[in-house]
Amino acid sequence: MRQGRRVRRDGRGLAEIVGTLLLVVIVVAAAVAFSIFVASYQAQVQAEQAAAHNRALEDIRILGISTTLNTSTTPANSSYSRLTFVAGSLDVNTMTVNELLVNGQFINYYTVTPLASALTTQICELCAAGQIPGSVLEFNLTSLEQVTIAVNLTVWSLATQPHGGFIQPYTVDTSGATNYISLSLFTTLGNDFKSVYAAPTALALTEQSETYSGGSYVPVVVFDGSSSIVPANDTIVSWSWSLENLTSDTLFLDLSGEKALVPQSAFETGDNYDATLTIIDSSGLASTATILYRAS
Repeated sequence: MRQGRRVRRDGRGLAEIVGTLLLVVIVVAAAVAFSIFVASYQAQVQAEQAAAHNRALEDIRILGISTTLNTSTTPANSSYSRLTFVAGSLDVNTMTVNELLVNGQFINYYTVTPLASALTTQICELCAAGQIPGSVLEFNLTSLEQVTIAVNLTVWSLATQPHGGFIQPYTVDTSGATNYISLSLFTTLGNDFKSVYAAPTALALTEQSETYSGGSYVPVVVFDGSSSIVPANDTIVSWSWSLENLTSDTLFLDLSGEKALVPQSAFETGDNYDATLTIIDSSGLASTATILYRAS
């Protein structure tokens, strides 16, 4: 009987040892898992802090814009066909730009050229491989670098307009006080750098007057754009007038100047004329206004 008790006692002791070892393994495994979790969490926090720090350092300034008017529209110069602007980095690190919007519209294709360089990068975000050779999805803006960005303001279609910018039909027009150009550059860190440029507002007026010529006073029609409005700290650099005879549907005259004088005798009595004024400011932004003149 004593031998049987000893065997049972030895078996119970072995079970206790095994149980203790299993508990130690579980505790060690839990401690290791917790340590891994803490290390992973700390790494995640550090990565988020580094990303937030880098995001706060990012700074892109749009330094100036210029535009090209679309001469194929009716009336002429009522919209833009091309937009060019200079973007500069104020960050000591390299930034990656992955999206461009003009007036809130996504731009698929544009080109990026560093200042004082002939090396142009083609950005085509929706292009399939090989559609536009050499194109990429995004571009880097290195420390304190300045680049010229050019956008063809047409609807993008590989078949008809491989270098168009807009995905959907959209027109950046030049009409009235609502005309503006908004530029947004997005970086891969989630920053949105936006600049809005307000265009001038063309105001066209007409009146009858006289001018002294050849020893006598000659009746003239004055087309006056001097009341046009420009944003603060801006100036108008050009005025142009396009006169169209609506009765005969023909271009009548192209004139320039803040005030254009046309002899009354040049008009056909009773005919209607559209006089379209296009003004351009020092930023290259334009505005148009059309008034009706009836010859009498």
